[in-house]
Amino acid sequence: MHIIIPTEKELRKAYKLMIAQIKAMTPEERFQSLVKAGIYTKKGKLTKKYADWKK
Repeated sequence: MHIIIPTEKELRKAYKLMIAQIKAMTPEERFQSLVKAGIYTKKGKLTKKYADWKK
């Protein structure tokens, strides 16, 4: 298996694209992406994994 490490230029390009895509989202789309990622519940509360990170 080969591991491909992106160059700094490639990473900057990917980050810029990601930021542009996030900025283009509505607040609801952003929230739904956090729900899908398991960070927030549908009711707007942090999931246990993220609510308990300081403990």
